[in-house]
Amino acid sequence: MGASSIGESLTQQVSGAVADLATRTGIAANAIVVSEARVVQWGSGAIGCPRDGMNYTQAIVPGVLLILQADGVFYRYHGRSDSKLSYCPPDRAQEPAYGPGKEFM
Repeated sequence: MGASSIGESLTQQVSGAVADLATRTGIAANAIVVSEARVVQWGSGAIGCPRDGMNYTQAIVPGVLLILQADGVFYRYHGRSDSKLSYCPPDRAQEPAYGPGKEFM
């Protein structure tokens, strides 16, 4: 799937997530590796990363699942197809609603 078909370009989404992880962990951006990147369907507006006490739309949301690896640790970034990706802590991370999704990297 081409970057233009997912809203914010794939390059921008990945670059933004890598920059966020570098800031979050202190690991150099060039030491962060894209382990997995998929176009997915999230089961609600929580985009696979619900917060306690929040209410979310219960509708299928086209999105992106990005898994980065740094120093042997995996980090998940979730988002909508047309927006910046956000870090999702392991204790909140959920799998997409429909299938494994389509890899685009």
